[in-house]
Amino acid sequence: IASFRTKSPIDIKMDSQTQGAVSIDNKEMWYRFYLSSRMEIPVTLIMDNKYVVYIQFYSGDIEQPKRSILSTISNSETEKKCIIDTSGYVWIRVKTFWSSGNYTLKINSPWKPPQDWVSNTYTLASSGKSDTWTITQPDAGTMSIHFSQITIKNNGINVCVYDGTDKLVKKYYSSYTDIWTPPVTGNIIKISFNTSSSRNEFNVDKLAWKPKPDTTPPAQIANLQADIPQSDAITLFWIAQGDD
Repeated sequence: IASFRTKSPIDIKMDSQTQGAVSIDNKEMWYRFYLSSRMEIPVTLIMDNKYVVYIQFYSGDIEQPKRSILSTISNSETEKKCIIDTSGYVWIRVKTFWSSGNYTLKINSPWKPPQDWVSNTYTLASSGKSDTWTITQPDAGTMSIHFSQITIKNNGINVCVYDGTDKLVKKYYSSYTDIWTPPVTGNIIKISFNTSSSRNEFNVDKLAWKPKPDTTPPAQIANLQADIPQSDAITLFWIAQGDD
């Protein structure tokens, strides 16, 4: 299939941003990046004119994109966001039809828990049949689990992640490695897996959570005492009925 692009691509990487411009005389720009395995990549396009640009994503090889479109963003906003769920080479087409404008294109790594979250080893593996699992972390206000592997080889099979109220948070219907679920509000995560074949499987190896916020204010201070003063400091002791 002949290439339908008119310009050579600019190679970009995850966790990077690039700036560009389009106009009536320069209607489109092409970008390309590579994903070694299937993952979910957040992409953001920020523009100075919300009516100027739309953005299309294509899979392909190193030489050219395929004609079938993975995704298109064309809403009339100055900041457009989407999640690209694929592997291999991803081609991005930034295009205008009737006006001019500048833009910034940001490619981010898949979501993972912030550094201030608690993270522990957690082992859970599917058993080759349909089942449901419940993961509880009493001190959590928000949670996420890490799949070291999701292998789905049959159509119609999926791994579903729910919160404690059975609200669907995420559905995985393809194979992945090294992927965190989106943040789940509350202290319960449920996993549902519908399969009748051991060819479809998953493994969980980590659990991360953000502790519940401290909402108990300290009570009035009582029994205030001072230690023996030093030349440049003094230590105070007191009791309060809160949990501080």
